[in-house]
Amino acid sequence: MLINLFKSSKPYVLGLIPLIALSFWGRSIYMGEMPVVEQAMPLYYAIIFFLKDFPILANIFAVVLVSVQAIVLNNILEKHQVLSEKTKIPALIYTLLICCCPPLLALHPMLFANFFLILLLDRIFLTYRQDEILTKVYDAGLLIGIATMFYLPAIVFLPFYLISISMLRPFNPREWILSCAGFLTPLAFVMTSFYWTGELTDFFISIQISSLSTFTFDFSLIFPYLPLLLVLGFLSLISIKRYIEEMNNRVVKVAKMYAVFTWFFIFAVLSILMAPSMSVVFVSGVIIALTVFLSNFFVTFQRKIFSEFILLLLIATIIYSHIVPL
Repeated sequence: MLINLFKSSKPYVLGLIPLIALSFWGRSIYMGEMPVVEQAMPLYYAIIFFLKDFPILANIFAVVLVSVQAIVLNNILEKHQVLSEKTKIPALIYTLLICCCPPLLALHPMLFANFFLILLLDRIFLTYRQDEILTKVYDAGLLIGIATMFYLPAIVFLPFYLISISMLRPFNPREWILSCAGFLTPLAFVMTSFYWTGELTDFFISIQISSLSTFTFDFSLIFPYLPLLLVLGFLSLISIKRYIEEMNNRVVKVAKMYAVFTWFFIFAVLSILMAPSMSVVFVSGVIIALTVFLSNFFVTFQRKIFSEFILLLLIATIIYSHIVPL
C-alpha cells in the first residue's frame, strides 16, 4: 500500500515523485498551456521571457521544479527530525497537494517562491542553539528577498522569519540587521537593472500590493472541486488536531519547529489576502505547512487501514477534480 511504501526510508522511493507529478501534468504538457500571470515580479518575467515560446518545455520544467521541491522538503524534515520517523510521506503529500487541481498545473510565480521558502525553513532550523549563524541569517533574508522578486506577497515571510528566530534563539540585533540586508540585496540588484534601462518608475508601479478593496472571489470556481475541498478540509482538521497534540508531547527543539510551521501556515494565509483575486494558485504557500500537518498524521496514526483509506480517498478526489473540468 502507498503509506507503507512511502514510509520506507529507502531513497529509491523518491524516484516515484517525478512520475506522480508527471502523471498529473501530462495534459498541460500535451496542450502546451501557459499560466495567466498575476502578482508576478521581475525574476519571474525574466524566466518566462525565455520559455514563453516553448510552453511544453515550460511545463516540463514545472514538473522538475515540483519534484525537486518535494524531495528537498522531505530531506529537510528528515534532517531536522521534525517527524517522529524517517519517511518519504512528505514528498508524496506535497506532490499530491501541489498537483491537486488543474489551475495549479502551470509555471506560476508562487511555484518559484515555494522553492526558496522551503530552503528558508532549513536556514531557520540551522540557527537553533548555534553560536556562529551570521551567514545563515543573511542567507535566510536573501531567500525571502529572492522569493519576493518572483511573487510579491512572499514579502510577508520576512516578519514570519523574524518571529521564528525569536522563538529559536535569543534576540541579537546584528542577526536581524543582517537578515534585512539579505532581504534587500535582490531588490537592490533588480532596482539597479531597472535604473540603467530607464524603467525604474515602471518597476515601482509593478510592486504595488493589491488591497482588500480589489479582492474578488468567484464562487462558481468552487463547485468542480467541492469533493476535494471537503476531503482536504476534513483531513486538515484532524491533522492539525493531531499536530497540536504531538507538539505538546515532543522534545523542546521539535516543539519549537512545530511552532515555526504553525506560524508559516498563518503567514501563508495572510499572503493570500495580498493577492489580486481568490485563485487556487495563491494557496501554494499554504501547501508547505499542510504537507507537514498531514504527513505527521499519516506517520503517527495507528489505524493503518483507516489512514490508507483516507489517503486513497484524497487521491480519488484529486483525480476527480482533474476529470470534471474537462
